[in-house]
Amino acid sequence: MELRHLRYFVVVAEELNFCRAAERLRIAQPPLSVQIRHLEEELRVQLFYRVKRRITLSPAGEVLFSQARRLLRETEQIADQVREAASGKTGSLSIGFIGTAMYDILPGALRIFRSAFPKIQLNLEDIHSGHQIQALRRCKIDVGFTRPPVQDDFLETEEVVREKLMVALPEKHRFRDRTEIALADLADEPFLICSPNCGLRNFYLGLIQDASFRPRIVQEATHIQTQIGLVAAGVGISLVPWSAAGLQQAGVVYRPLSFPQASLSKLMVWRKGPCPVHLTGFLGAVRQAAALLRTSVAIRRACRPAPEAGFAMVNSR
Repeated sequence: MELRHLRYFVVVAEELNFCRAAERLRIAQPPLSVQIRHLEEELRVQLFYRVKRRITLSPAGEVLFSQARRLLRETEQIADQVREAASGKTGSLSIGFIGTAMYDILPGALRIFRSAFPKIQLNLEDIHSGHQIQALRRCKIDVGFTRPPVQDDFLETEEVVREKLMVALPEKHRFRDRTEIALADLADEPFLICSPNCGLRNFYLGLIQDASFRPRIVQEATHIQTQIGLVAAGVGISLVPWSAAGLQQAGVVYRPLSFPQASLSKLMVWRKGPCPVHLTGFLGAVRQAAALLRTSVAIRRACRPAPEAGFAMVNSR
């Protein structure tokens, strides 16, 4: 039994007239009658009662009519779903990201992507930079947002954000009235720093070593939100990316690092080779969001008044 035969049968059952059915199907009547007869022979039942020039459905025909219409509807839905998947309109996209990506590039990129691909299921996972490379190689995620370096010939990389470093201080800290702070001035401060599996730890420690002092580390924390919370509690100070200042935690002020003039890159990373349509669409959405982010920052910097004690922000690219 072929779908084509079921389509012929359904049209004949709807019309209860071979001539009209043949016109709808745009075939001649004799071949249509032959196809229906072959279907009856295959099923070993009589599908139509033929009385003079009239036909009616038999009980077996009634059952087949109901089931065939349902099957044909499902077949059309499957075809539509396959076409949508081929066009990138359906499917899923798994995204790995470091925490600060949610404070700058990701929200805008997701809004842009959702407007163009509303049926794509998004799976987002907060993953440390080092673990994202493994997740990409094992196809556990489709795209990642991570810190450099990424040295893997298997992957494509693209810088989407460049941000300056900030110092997070308790709001009553003695340096709160400064508009910017040199790293060497923090030599006697208690430091909060990310845990050893954080990609930024070695970067921060390298900067501190270049500033010729050994930091007094009082607490390590895996998540940047924890670091900022500890700053608010007065436990210590912390170096953070500019995007972390978007948390605006009560009890914390942020000041740009004046020396050294260090900046951080945020990379978008994905596997080399042909990309599914929806992944290509997401990469484009990220690039649009990055351009909007840079424009927004440039406007804020141009319109920024003289720094006040409460909050100071400097960014990116």
